[in-house]
Amino acid sequence: MTPKIFEYILVFIYFDEDFAKLSADSLKEEDWVSLLKAAQYLNYNKLQTFCEKIISEEILSSKNVFCFLELSLILNCETLQNNCLMFVANKYNLSLI
Repeated sequence: MTPKIFEYILVFIYFDEDFAKLSADSLKEEDWVSLLKAAQYLNYNKLQTFCEKIISEEILSSKNVFCFLELSLILNCETLQNNCLMFVANKYNLSLI
């Protein structure tokens, strides 16, 4: 874990409302991934849920959806996994049963 990611975790813990105002543009995509990995490693569900939400709503794209799907499978992030599958289904007009 880099000092930058550790700092973001501390900010999230102590300044929850301020951190929640961050948009996807506040951090690089790889920082959101690192933050998600750290939250999952630390078993910090609130931060993990927040990261999954930001990634799903603001970062997910046709270019990175399969990378995030793979990451969600590795980290066992069910919400992100479902959002990736829904993104693909919507993009290609598929039906998920």
